[in-house]
Amino acid sequence: MEQVRLSDLERNVAWYRWHQTAAGALFWLPTIMLFFVDEVGLSRALQLQAVYYFAVVALEVPSGWASDRLGRVVTMRVAALAWVAAQLSLLTVATTGLGGVWPLIAAQILLAAGYAALSGTDSTFHLDTVEAIGAVDDYERLEAAARRRNLVATALAAVVGGALATADFAFVFAAGSVAAACQLVVSLRLIEPPPAATVTPTADSPQRFGDLRTIGRSLRVPIVAWLALAVVVQVVVVHLAADLTPPYLASLIDGGLGAPARGALAAGIVGASVAFAGAWFVGRVPHLVRRIGVPATIIATGLAPVIVLGAMSWTVAWWITPILVFRGVQGAAVSVIAPRVVGAHVAARHRATLLSAMSLAGRLTYGVAALAMAALTSSLIGSLRLAASIAFVGWVTVAVAHRWVPRGQRSIDHGHGHRHPETVHVHFHRHDDGHHDDHVHDDPVSAGVFHAHEHRHDEVHHQHPHTSDVHHQHNH
Repeated sequence: MEQVRLSDLERNVAWYRWHQTAAGALFWLPTIMLFFVDEVGLSRALQLQAVYYFAVVALEVPSGWASDRLGRVVTMRVAALAWVAAQLSLLTVATTGLGGVWPLIAAQILLAAGYAALSGTDSTFHLDTVEAIGAVDDYERLEAAARRRNLVATALAAVVGGALATADFAFVFAAGSVAAACQLVVSLRLIEPPPAATVTPTADSPQRFGDLRTIGRSLRVPIVAWLALAVVVQVVVVHLAADLTPPYLASLIDGGLGAPARGALAAGIVGASVAFAGAWFVGRVPHLVRRIGVPATIIATGLAPVIVLGAMSWTVAWWITPILVFRGVQGAAVSVIAPRVVGAHVAARHRATLLSAMSLAGRLTYGVAALAMAALTSSLIGSLRLAASIAFVGWVTVAVAHRWVPRGQRSIDHGHGHRHPETVHVHFHRHDDGHHDDHVHDDPVSAGVFHAHEHRHDEVHHQHPHTSDVHHQHNH
């Protein structure tokens, strides 16, 4: 593999923020359902949404495999190209009205392909980059800053998209095409980070097993298995809250779906508020994790969508709408926490695949939940009450299951590999000049936990064993 300059990798971090900004400019997000209703009717619109979710499920793991095997950057470029093509397809339908349902189906598949390709790949690309430049301890802060820009862009685009829809849906997709094109241009500036050598998988060697079998073995690590459960529940609950919000808002507006412009603007305003709340909260996630740990952070933030669904199921009233802005705080927390937890326990070549598999499991579970709701109730309030019940049961399950996570795995404050009873990590540092910095442990020495730090140099190999508590600092 050709040498990658450190300066190029450092520029990756800056370009990643711009990529997240462009990828967050989803002008179409609050309006696309109303556009489908306007074009093909409510029944076909629901079928088109089903096409999207089935396509995401079908493409999620293959896209994660492509990210791990073919490269993060090329996969991110494919995502941008798919979104450009999707927006142009929607723009064509909006301006000409020709083609029937098939261009819309193609657009949904392309949107799903872009999402699946980007899911897990972008954050893993960022983690690989900061590992390569030796800044892994800053990952949560850097990822939170990038995610904050993504959410701010989503918020602004939601308001603008809703406003543009009041004039013509074509304006929405024209803006979406420009945003996707900007995302593609930025992705062309990114440099593929070198394969990370800092973590060996907690399961058996990946060279001896296929990707899926290796991922299955990684789930034997309690914190990884618990995180997978939490992600599945989070995906289900957040989708329930997001998909039921537009009809809830429509029930508050005269005309409902018969007034797509007003409905789009209301959905855009609420969507912007959700994104702004997430942008505000995501910067506080690293501090919260350091104070109370990974499980407690996810459990605490998981209450937000449960409360949102509970409030909507209780009454349809305007005073409920301010509560809706908090439905996305757990998603903001998980977006920062999940890549770091996976990165601490899974080899670099399997990280995106595992994150994609978690997302896939969540969407499959959501599809089952949605079908069950459709079979059990046909009213808005009935659907909301069933959704609130599902959310509460899921939250309780995650809260109870965290008791099986060992205390030593509940924090991600440290960025180096460690040897625990359930987990083995090895962290390698490469230096061309044959020198290395000392590791300073500030915590009191205690028995029972062994940490092995290996440093590889061109001509010298060192191994430094330490015994200390799992919560420590490394100063380089």
